[in-house]
Amino acid sequence: MEYFHNRAIVVTMAVSFFIGCCIISMVLVPEFAEFAMNDPAGSGGYYLLAIGITSLFGPPLGGKLIDHLGPKPVLIGGLAVEAIGYLFTAFVAAVHPSPGLLVIGLLLIGLGMGFAMGAPTNYMILENTRAEEASSAIATITLVRQVGTSIAPAILVGFISQGTGMVGYQQMLACVAVFCAISIALMALYRSPERSSRR
Repeated sequence: MEYFHNRAIVVTMAVSFFIGCCIISMVLVPEFAEFAMNDPAGSGGYYLLAIGITSLFGPPLGGKLIDHLGPKPVLIGGLAVEAIGYLFTAFVAAVHPSPGLLVIGLLLIGLGMGFAMGAPTNYMILENTRAEEASSAIATITLVRQVGTSIAPAILVGFISQGTGMVGYQQMLACVAVFCAISIALMALYRSPERSSRR
C-alpha cells in the first residue's frame, strides 16, 4: 500500500492498467476483421500476424532507446503510434474495407504496442522502488495490467453490442485509442527520479 504514496508509482500503475486494456482488445480483432472483410468465421485470426510481426521490433529497440532517453518518451511515442493505428483502423480501414488498409492499421498498432508494452512501465516501477523490492514491484505492475485485461472486455464488447453493424466496431476501436490518449496524458505527470536529480 505504500506505493500509493508515491506519485510516480501511481502514474505507472494507472498507465499499466490502460496498457492492459489495450492489449486485451486484440481478442476482438479477428471478429472485427471477419465482419469488415466479410470473411468466413475463423479466418480473422490471420490478421493478427500483422500485429505480431511489428510488435517484435518494439521491445529490443525500445529497450535501447530507454537506455538513452528514459522510459517516458519511449512510452509516449509507442502509445501515440498505437493510437494512430487504432484510429486509422476505425475511420479508414473500417470505412473503406480492404485487406491492405486493415493490415496497415494493424501494423501500426503492433509497432506502437511493441514499444509501449512491458519494458517502459517495468523500468518506471524499478527506478522508483528499492532494489530488494524488484520482484514485488514487477508483480504489482503485472497485476494492475491484468486488472485492465479483465475489465476492458466488458467495456469494449459493450460498444460493439450497442452500435449498429460497423459503427459498434468503430466505437470499440476509438475507445482503445482513448485508452492510449489517457495514458499519454497521465505520463505528463511522470518524473523520472534519476533524471530529475541530474538536473
